[in-house]
Amino acid sequence: MAVPLGHLTQASFAVEVTPGTAVSPRTVGMRLLSNDLAPKLKSSPLKNLTGDGVVPISTGPLQESIEVGGNLKAQACYQGGALGLLLELAMGTSSCTTTGTGPYDHTFALTGTQDCVTIASERGNTAKDDVMNGCKLSKLVLSVQPGQAMEVSADFIGMGYDARAAVAKITPATPYYIKHNHCGQLGFNSANYVLLSLTLTIDRKVAPLMELGTLNSAEPQPTDMIEIMLEAELVVRDNVLQVAALAGTSANVTCSLTDGTRTLAITLHNGVIMSHSDPISSVGVIKQKVTWNAYGDGTNHGLAIVLTNANSSNRAS
Repeated sequence: MAVPLGHLTQASFAVEVTPGTAVSPRTVGMRLLSNDLAPKLKSSPLKNLTGDGVVPISTGPLQESIEVGGNLKAQACYQGGALGLLLELAMGTSSCTTTGTGPYDHTFALTGTQDCVTIASERGNTAKDDVMNGCKLSKLVLSVQPGQAMEVSADFIGMGYDARAAVAKITPATPYYIKHNHCGQLGFNSANYVLLSLTLTIDRKVAPLMELGTLNSAEPQPTDMIEIMLEAELVVRDNVLQVAALAGTSANVTCSLTDGTRTLAITLHNGVIMSHSDPISSVGVIKQKVTWNAYGDGTNHGLAIVLTNANSSNRAS
């Protein structure tokens, strides 16, 4: 019997019309670095004072819930890696406006509601794949380090699932990777900074909605305010960011990554430095770590992203 391998693991997506009603075919594919997206039974011992009548030990388990969801991690792509779809899922329903005639600008503005997707978790060459429905994106993280391609991490929470079986794999489109050397300077409060690392987090604070009569979640719902954070590490060359942190300065934070006609442009609205540190532990360069939180003002809602590529639809990106 052949041993199943993780080779060929990937994911594919389709946006649902009705949350929890699976959609097929799934036409947008994503090459993966790691995948723990699956239904997981959560159980605990069922306890009372009687035990088994002789010994104080539980006589069986209580099935609490089946948690559908998990994390997908991949290299981020301007095109050919499902980033355009993931950004729409993170930024919200009808968050994307596309303009241009090729290249196309896909402009995302944060909205208050989110769509659900059907996700096929294609588990290598096992022929035992997971198909999960009602999946809502809870947290999206984009990060880039020196010498690496940008990575995207997506946490999903879902509603239902099918028994594992082989699914027809789709071939993801040609990838155009977002690389570390594509990164421009970070702009804040009329000054520009060269970066050592950059991490953008969109946290929708989505959680399962557990109701009586089922082990599965109803449509996952937000539990708190949306949080947008931008974390950066950079060499200390002056004290401007430390001064801004102490003053509570509010200004937009901008950064773009560009490869020819392909671009990922990030604008954090009304960014305020919530954390600043520049400890010294060596004779080398002093580094500072800075975290901005975004804030809305009724017109700008904390974050805008423009993804430019050759696809006329962001969902095909």
